[in-house]
Amino acid sequence: MRTLLWTAVWWLLVGELTITSVLVVPVPRQIRNFIARKFVNRLRLGERLASLGIFIFIALSGALAESISTVFQIQGKIREKKNDMMTHMSQTDNIYENSLSKQQLFRSERNVYLAGFSLTLLLVIIRICKLMQESVELEDELKALNLSSNKSSNAVNDTHIKGGGGNMVDGGNGIEMTTVHKKPRDKKKD
Repeated sequence: MRTLLWTAVWWLLVGELTITSVLVVPVPRQIRNFIARKFVNRLRLGERLASLGIFIFIALSGALAESISTVFQIQGKIREKKNDMMTHMSQTDNIYENSLSKQQLFRSERNVYLAGFSLTLLLVIIRICKLMQESVELEDELKALNLSSNKSSNAVNDTHIKGGGGNMVDGGNGIEMTTVHKKPRDKKKD
């Protein structure tokens, strides 16, 4: 059962590395925006991963805690065996047990790394997806603001000019602009 669990964690890590590399690879802005709009934003990938991520987070945290406690148990056993070897001096019987303990320690430490990296990449993927969604939303807001500013600049261009004095009145906003005429100065005669 343990092997099945850690094999699943390993495959999860491989999948997370693949997803992270696709999301992080530097591509032109148009391609990145296409990916963000078509896959991340349309599928609401950040929100879905966040809800699914809670369960994966809990499972990986449990696996991480279990592997850390196993590492401490095995290290305690190795210390006890070293103390026993110092007192009894029977090293020939303990060579096999010492080798087995070191293999178990290696596997437990490997499991700590697998669970830790998987947990970290899960959080990174969720954050990247949320940032890509925010980027798409902000670009949509920017386009809306540009459209509204273009409409307002078209409205300013469509203003009416009153008389010949240079007065301008905006078509409904109540804004009036006038030009200032300079008075000619009187020249002093000597």
